[in-house]
Amino acid sequence: MQTEIEVMRVLRVPPLGKLVVQVGNRRHEKLEELPAGAAQQRIMAAIGELITFAGGYQALVDAGLAPALAPESAGSMADALLAERQAAFLNSLEQKKEESLSPPPPPSPRRLPLLGRTPPPPPTAATPVMDIAAQINAILQRHLESTPQLAGRRVRLVSGATGTLQIDVDGRLYENPGQIPDGDIQALIKRALHEWDKK
Repeated sequence: MQTEIEVMRVLRVPPLGKLVVQVGNRRHEKLEELPAGAAQQRIMAAIGELITFAGGYQALVDAGLAPALAPESAGSMADALLAERQAAFLNSLEQKKEESLSPPPPPSPRRLPLLGRTPPPPPTAATPVMDIAAQINAILQRHLESTPQLAGRRVRLVSGATGTLQIDVDGRLYENPGQIPDGDIQALIKRALHEWDKK
């Protein structure tokens, strides 16, 4: 003899025809009202089986009885994460560039060691400090001279009006190496940047 087990009863109650689930002698309007643990698991399993009985969740969506699931695709999430990392990287480069361009504050006389020595004078026009563009440009020119296929080409880094670095290729300005159509010049600039970054 088979023993049937009543898992739950589903009832519509007046006056508004609200749906309730009866488990044993108690009625519940939400799953959270059931005691946590095995009771909730049994009801969830039964609801899952009812969805299968109905032909799957998509069948309920197609019939207009359930909202469509619209999870964000993995591709768009990966694109958003990549864009966020690229923006953070570019911001860190800009910050490093600004820090290197601004001169350090002069040391406070109170903090100088009392050893009878005077601090060195600040740099004057006679002793200019090389900026980033000049440092990279020196490396770039050395590589340019040793590349025969680029003989006669003018390639140099310059500081733009807004303080950004630009690449001058035969009189035309580019914001980054990827914009330059000549692959040899792109490789040359990347090599110079890589060498400068190692210093």
